[in-house]
Order: sequence, then C-alpha cells, then structure tokens
Amino acid sequence: MNSNTRVSIHCYQGDAHQIVAARELYLHHGCPVTVISPVDSPVTIDGFECRQAGQRDGSVTWIEVDGGQRVVTAGPIANQRQLEQMKLLLTYPEQFFLMNDADSFCLSPEIPRYLYESSQFAWCNFVEDPLAVNTPGYAGYPEDFPRRAMQPPYFLSRGVLETMVGVASQVKPNPVMPWIDHFMLQLAYTANIEPRHFQDSVASDVDRYPENLEPTLDLIRTWGKVFVHSSKSPTTWRPMIEAYQQFLRGQK
Repeated sequence: MNSNTRVSIHCYQGDAHQIVAARELYLHHGCPVTVISPVDSPVTIDGFECRQAGQRDGSVTWIEVDGGQRVVTAGPIANQRQLEQMKLLLTYPEQFFLMNDADSFCLSPEIPRYLYESSQFAWCNFVEDPLAVNTPGYAGYPEDFPRRAMQPPYFLSRGVLETMVGVASQVKPNPVMPWIDHFMLQLAYTANIEPRHFQDSVASDVDRYPENLEPTLDLIRTWGKVFVHSSKSPTTWRPMIEAYQQFLRGQK
C-alpha cells in the first residue's frame, strides 16, 4: 500500500499543535513522513522527521472579496519558501509525494490508486477562484491562464515535481496575488503540466465557517470524499473521520 511514497506536512511554529493533534491522519498511510517548516520558524515534533527550508513570510496583502477586505499573509518570500521545500523533497528517494499543509489531509489510509496510474498530472484541490484580481491577462498572467487556484493537498510524481521546480526561474509571481496556490499553478502552467482536481476531495473552510461542516460531512459519508482542505481542529476533523467510517460501512 502506498509504496514508494513520502508524505510531507508544510507548516510553521503556529501550526505545530494541529499536526500533533492530527498525527494519525498523516501516519496512517504507512509512509515516511517529513514535517517541513521555515528555518526562522522551525517545527520539532516527536515521532516525525523534521526539516527546515526557506523563510517565513510575514508580509501582508489585502484584497477585496464580496465587498469586504480579506487579509492574506503571504508573498514572494512564501513562494520562494515553497520552492525551497519542493527542492528538499527531491533529495529523498521516493517517486511520489503527498504534500499537505497543516490543515489538509487524506482520510483514507490507502492513497487512491488512480493518482499513481495518472502520475503525469499535478493532482490537487483545483478550485475556482473568481476574484476580480484573478483575471487572465491581468498583472502579467497569460490570456489563457485559468481563473483557478491549486490548493493542498498536492500529489506529485517525482517527474512532475522535478519539472515544476526546473521552470521556477521562468516564473514571475503575480504581484497582486502572491500566494502559493497561484504560484503552484504558474509553475504547472509554465512546465506544461496539467493540474487535475482530485476525484474525491472537498475544499471548504469549516473552522471559520461552521455552517460548512455538515455539508462537508455529508459529502464524505455519502460519496467517500477523502482529500480535505481545510480543517484545523479536532472538532472538525474528528467528525470527518467518523463520516468516512460510515461511508466504508455502507460499502460493505
């Protein structure tokens, strides 16, 4: 099960408690797990291999969303950190990488087989992003650039990861949206690698918006959704584990 695969968790010190609480969701794949954090915000957790690469980005970006403002603490330093951490993964021998943030995970111990069988794609939570600033041709994006975002988890083969890292010098991050989920899309686009949406994922902020939890649980227990982003607390991910067990019981 999940042979030749490494699981990574990309985080900073403020996320450490989330990883400690949800460790079962990363260890249950039976794969080597690496916690990767910035050198200036290192995370050390007993039972995990912990490495550091890149710098934490403390910059602040404001954007308009639905008539209000949203703050996003990410920028060019965060993109460079993502690149350095992807390079770090390539120092390992595995051929496949399941890359999580501290608020993403896969509920199924067995990583779905279709990901290994279609390893030429960049698998992710490939979500719509209709922000006004996310317009093809805006701020240097090509005219055919998709109005979407690549959110974690990511499942990348070594070949895809190497190719995305290899084109990084050709990518100029969008100064209006200098965030990792857009930077990852720029890397894939420049590398001529097709991003693919997981067939069995759910992307919903269930901690900031508790009303999203029950619809998310329904998708898990009814359809067996396993790739989750985002859940930051046991009060949200524990019900997800039970919902997935309900799905499995219904399949017997």
